[in-house]
Amino acid sequence: MTHRVRLPRKVVERPIRQVVKRLAMALFVLAATAFIVWVDRDGYHDNAGDGVDFLDSLYYATVTLSTTGYGDITPVSDAARLTNIFGQRFVRCATATLQLGYVARLIVMRRSPSLSFPSQGSV
Repeated sequence: MTHRVRLPRKVVERPIRQVVKRLAMALFVLAATAFIVWVDRDGYHDNAGDGVDFLDSLYYATVTLSTTGYGDITPVSDAARLTNIFGQRFVRCATATLQLGYVARLIVMRRSPSLSFPSQGSV
């Protein structure tokens, strides 16, 4: 005799709320990265010849976190390079891992709608 196992279902947050939370997290990471670059602005070189102001820091953080890296603003001091290696690279890897986990979760949920996942926190 076979029995069907039913997993408990948790209440899942509305999709718009999940998107807003993820957007807020992304904006926080972007703002924090821009602030860190701005604090150490003397450790960066802008090819335009100007100093690095907050707008340049925000631009650099956006370009760097998106892994584009145009090279027009570059870290030149050891502190700026270490921040880039250990700070921004870590954030990029963590963000990519979260995004891949979220996409994998969506694929599994679409293929097996009977499965239940925690509503938040795991991805």
